[in-house]
Amino acid sequence: ELDENGNVVMEEIAGVLVEKTTYPQYLIISGNTSGNNPITQVLAFNSLNPGWASTASGTNQWEFSYVPLIRGLNVITITATDSGGNFISTQIEHNWDYPGEISKPN
Repeated sequence: ELDENGNVVMEEIAGVLVEKTTYPQYLIISGNTSGNNPITQVLAFNSLNPGWASTASGTNQWEFSYVPLIRGLNVITITATDSGGNFISTQIEHNWDYPGEISKPN
C-alpha cells in the first residue's frame, strides 16, 4: 500500500512485550516496528494519564522503560512514525488496582 507521496506504508507494530516489574505501578514495554521507510519516532500515551507521553529509546527496536499507571483500566497507545510521515498505532490494556502512590524507582 502506498501513501499520497508514493511511500510504502508501514506494515505493522509487532512483537510488543509488556514486562511487569517489581514496582507494580509502572510497566516496561518493548517491541519492534517494520516498514520500508526508516522509523523516525515511537511515542506512547496513556488514556488515564493524559498529561503523560513518552518517546521510546530506539526506533525499529524500541523500549519504554517507565510507563506510569493510574488506578483503573490503562489503555496505552503506541504510535510509530516513519520518514515518509506514515504512522501506525497499537494499544495495550492493563488494569491496575494496586493501592499505593505512583513513584519512579531510583
